[in-house]
Formats: sequence, structure tokens, C-alpha cells
Amino acid sequence: MPMVIVLSSFVAGSRVGGGVAQLALAPLKIDVALLPTVLLGRHPGWGAPGGGPVACETIAQMIDGVAANRLLDLADAVLIGYLPSLAHVALAKNLIARARAAPVAGISGRRLIVLDPIMGDYPKGLYLPEEVAKAIAAELVPAADLLTPNLFEFERLCGRAFNDAESLQRAALAFGVPIAVTSTPLSEGLGILLAHDGALYQAGSPKLASAPNGAGDLFAALLTGHWISGAPPAAALARAHGAVHEILRRAQKWSAPELPLAACQDVIANPHLASAVSALGLTRVLDK
Repeated sequence: MPMVIVLSSFVAGSRVGGGVAQLALAPLKIDVALLPTVLLGRHPGWGAPGGGPVACETIAQMIDGVAANRLLDLADAVLIGYLPSLAHVALAKNLIARARAAPVAGISGRRLIVLDPIMGDYPKGLYLPEEVAKAIAAELVPAADLLTPNLFEFERLCGRAFNDAESLQRAALAFGVPIAVTSTPLSEGLGILLAHDGALYQAGSPKLASAPNGAGDLFAALLTGHWISGAPPAAALARAHGAVHEILRRAQKWSAPELPLAACQDVIANPHLASAVSALGLTRVLDK
């Protein structure tokens, strides 16, 4: 059974962060080892979350325990998410180095380093101190095999804003590593732009009136899961985005305040590809 090691937040009462990966990857028959960077009671968007950062010394000891059970060897991917401080960025860099050095004994025969460079979003801006965002860009982005920033984060990584679709597409293609940029504007709603090996793919869907937090975390986990399971990049995008959109649609229909992941395990295991791809308009839109 494939395995993913996740270094990110754990939020007890909200379906966001690393806890999303645990629920999202189980239907894909992928095990998750979660290393929590923070322990919170709820998403900060609800108010004071309760809890706080996990000491880096504690996380480092957890990594030692994971490694002692050969889980680094068995990991098909390492997914890096929310990092609250410079010390946590350094810890993530060390984890990546250890994962790179560990023997590859997983099901997929490779080890993918995925970075969801969580820094902020429109319209609020940065969620993190400026120095932490800069460290993520300088220290972790060059070490990743696959990136999943939102548009705000991608523009920060590029050092510029994109006012038209073509400049955004060319920047994604030129970035140098596979990258899926979420929350990109489309005439009919929002899209995801995936650049991989000189080709660019786009998945889009109508913008919903409301959506719970955690959609980016869910997409990063599902894209990782389908990628290490052997799906071609375009298919991995279609399956991940199709599941996310259907879960968000159900959340709106049910007036769910959080992502209804337990109730949508069937959607994750069998994304609505026939309807989703037609509705999302998955297309190869630009070649290098």
C-alpha cells in the first residue's frame, strides 16, 4: 500500500491542513503518517483557534520515530504544508534531505517531494510573517518535485502579478518543475493550471456561492495521491479536481460548514470524471 508522509497542521474541529490528507487519501488506499506543525482546535477563520505551534524538537523526535520504523524508506511521497516559523521551515528542509537520502522501498518505486507553499491568499494577503514566506520560497521551493500554490502564492514566488491568462501560462511553464496553480480566474469561474514537461493543462469549474476552508489542502493531497498511484498528470488533475469540485458542490447543497470528507468517501474513491471533465473543460492549452 502506498504511503505519504505529511508535515502540516492538525486542526481538531476543522477539515483543513494535514488532517485532510488522512481522510482524503484513505479511499485511495494510501497510508498517511502525519507530523503536525501546529495543533489547533479550529480554523482561525472561525475565531481564536485554540492551541499553537508544535515545538520543532518534538517534531524532530517524531521524525526519528518514523524513520526508525523505516517509514521514510517506504514513503512514496512527502507532502509539506503549513509551516508557522523559520524553525519549522528549517525542519522541513531537513526532512526533505532525509527523505532524499533514504532508500526507496515504497510501492511506486520513487519518492515525490510535494510542496504546498502555504503563505496566504487573496484578499487577505499573507498568513505568515514575511521572513517565513521568503524562507519557504528560498529554501523549500528548489527542493520540491511538485508545487501546488494558489494564485497569490504563485505570484509571490514569481515576484509579479499576472493580468492576463497567457502571461500566467507562460510563467507556469517556465517555472522549471511541475506546478499546479489553483484559484486561477476563468471567464466561467475558477481554474487550476498544471504545467508539466512542457505542456499545460487547465481544469475549470463555475465559482460556487460559498465553500468551506480546506479546498487547497484537499486538492494538494488528492493530486499527490493520484500522481504516486501512476496516473498521467492530466488524469491526476482531472481526478483530483473532479473530486474537490463535487465535494464543494455537496458542501454547498448541504450547507456544510466544513468539508464533508467522511460523507464523500465515495466521491474521492470514484471521482465523477464523465461529468466533471465535461463541466471543467480539461484541455491542453499551451505547448512550450
